[in-house]
Amino acid sequence: MQQPPNPFSVRYKTLSDAKLLAILNNSHDYQPAAIEAANAEWKSRQLSIELIDQLNAEAEITDRQKVLKQQKVEAIEQSILNVINPQAVVNRNIYITVAVTIILYIIAVRFSGRFVLANLISPAFYSVNFFHAVIPYLLFPIGIVLFTLKRKAGWVIIIAVNIYKALFQLLILQGDISVKMDHLFSSPISYGYLFTSAGVILVSIFISVFICRADIRAEYRVSDRLKVFSLSAGAVWLMYDLFKQYF
Repeated sequence: MQQPPNPFSVRYKTLSDAKLLAILNNSHDYQPAAIEAANAEWKSRQLSIELIDQLNAEAEITDRQKVLKQQKVEAIEQSILNVINPQAVVNRNIYITVAVTIILYIIAVRFSGRFVLANLISPAFYSVNFFHAVIPYLLFPIGIVLFTLKRKAGWVIIIAVNIYKALFQLLILQGDISVKMDHLFSSPISYGYLFTSAGVILVSIFISVFICRADIRAEYRVSDRLKVFSLSAGAVWLMYDLFKQYF
């Protein structure tokens, strides 16, 4: 019984020497009939030894280039996975929040809290109003530690203190700008002081908005109700502070 013609024979006659050699060098990727046709076509071309050596050298270079390209693709894919990995993103955002909050705390202490903290060791200053003023500066480091440990209380403290700080500083800034613009005063307030005050407000608001992201709240298991409560706590605290001053 006559065997049917090999379906690859006609097609392989049109292939270049390099492509035909690639098929033979990667025989595991092809059907037996395809390898049989490639072998037959290769023998029929009767290529010189020099040409075969040249084709093999070019094939090795091509294979190395493919390997390097594949390695680059895999490296890029791994980088993308690292970036879009939800847990990696959450951890990065937490580290950013901690770093910015520490910077804000240092600025706040140097800017307006140095006198308050310095008098902690002086009982003569102890009063209800004094402890009310010192509470934000004491809660800040506690909140930073708890937030770094991924405690829900740390999230609440960071939000409440930052909202209080932003609103309180906004009231101070408003008064300072009025003094600065009033020509009857000798402008004791510098523009640097005003810019620093505005910076504290912006950073405080940024931190509050940033950690209200859904991914961070999910990490700390903060509900929408707790978020609203924490945001409101800072404003209520400030209103209580103002009420005590005027009534």
